[in-house]
Amino acid sequence: MTRSQQNTPLTVALVIGVCALCGFLAALMGSRSGEIAGALGAVVGGTIGALGAALAVYLTLRGQREDEAEKISTAIIVEVAQLAKFPIEQLATCRSIYSGNFSPPREQLLTLMQTPEPTLYQAAAERISRVHRPIPVIAFYMGLAETQATVKVVMARPGENPLLTPIDVEGIGVLLVSQCMLARQILSTGLGTAVLRAGTDASLMMHMLTGIIKMLDEEIEQSRKVFPSTTAYEEKTKIS
Repeated sequence: MTRSQQNTPLTVALVIGVCALCGFLAALMGSRSGEIAGALGAVVGGTIGALGAALAVYLTLRGQREDEAEKISTAIIVEVAQLAKFPIEQLATCRSIYSGNFSPPREQLLTLMQTPEPTLYQAAAERISRVHRPIPVIAFYMGLAETQATVKVVMARPGENPLLTPIDVEGIGVLLVSQCMLARQILSTGLGTAVLRAGTDASLMMHMLTGIIKMLDEEIEQSRKVFPSTTAYEEKTKIS
């Protein structure tokens, strides 16, 4: 429901009140004092009642909208927390390959970088703007798709080496560092709201989110020591 739709009852009530007032003023011109007092009381009372009803509807709709936004935010936070486990593991794998400690076959890259399709985000895509700070959320989900696209490019790139090399995973690693940083930002920002909405499961929610944030912090710290920054990588791969 749009903001203009929410304001419609209040607008209608104001229009009715103005019309009633105009009709009342016209009727006053040919009325006696007693009739005027009674009519005045009826009109004022009716106007107040109409405005009160419109205000009640407006407040109810606003409360429903805020409640819906909180529910969507909590659901998205939980999904981001679950999906963030994949970039964490993928980044650890890329870091191991980049450091020369792991050399799997190139054909396994797609399997190693596989991430399940988001479900809640797709269902709430039209209402994602109601989420607190929606831009990092959108960027996180777009990053999942970008990582998969980059993996496919690497897989399609011709190469004589049947094993994955550091150059194969450098760009993927840079993307995954950014992905983990976005997930960390979303979870740390939404931690309080998600815990409050969890009710009796608040302690479980707190344990889950803080645990994943800790995993993100550890992997980001280690990977930053290995992979170049996004700016440095873009400068390095820029076509002059």
